[in-house]
Amino acid sequence: MAKKIERSRIDAGRFELPTKLAFLSAEKLDFASVTDKDGQWSVEMPAAALQKLAKSRAELKLSKTEQKRLQAEHTAALEAERAAHQATRDELVKLQRRLKTLEKKLGAGAEAPVAVRKKATAV
Repeated sequence: MAKKIERSRIDAGRFELPTKLAFLSAEKLDFASVTDKDGQWSVEMPAAALQKLAKSRAELKLSKTEQKRLQAEHTAALEAERAAHQATRDELVKLQRRLKTLEKKLGAGAEAPVAVRKKATAV
C-alpha cells in the first residue's frame, strides 16, 4: 500500500522525512510529495529540481574523484619520503660503523707508539 505525503504536511511539521531523504530539505530542493510504497521511497519533483540534484551529484562525484587522486599523490609522496629517510638511516649506520672502525684503528695506532716510547725512555 502506497502512502503519499504532501510537502505541506512536512513543512508544517506533521511528518518528518526519513534520514535517507533528509537531503531534500538540506539541499533545499523543491519537491511536491514523497511516497512510501512498502519501504521504497519515491519523490515527486519538478524538472528543475531534478536537474539541480543531478548537477549536485555530478559535482560530488567529481569532488570524490579529485579527493582520491590527491590522496594517491600524497601516499606516493609519503612513500618516497619514507624510502629516502630509510636510505639516509642506512647510510648513517654505515658511516657510524666506519667511524668506530677508524676509532679502533686510531686507538690501536696510538697505543703502539706509546709503548715504544716507554721502552725507549726506560733504556
